[in-house]
Amino acid sequence: IADQTGGRMYTPKRIDDLGGAYSEIADDLRIQYRLAYNSPSRDQSRRWHAISVQIKNRPEALARTRKGYYTRT
Repeated sequence: IADQTGGRMYTPKRIDDLGGAYSEIADDLRIQYRLAYNSPSRDQSRRWHAISVQIKNRPEALARTRKGYYTRT
């Protein structure tokens, strides 16, 4: 589920591992961006649309995003 939605999964084995997971989550929350797209198509078929996000001029950067979306009806 995490991969499909652009999230990450944490699997701490001990209570002492939670601090590192919380720190990573806090870092992720500080660098979030929200992107929006309005399609010119008025397709109402509720079909799957694959999406891909890439960061211009930063080939080493990774954008964690969901894999696509369904058209609203």
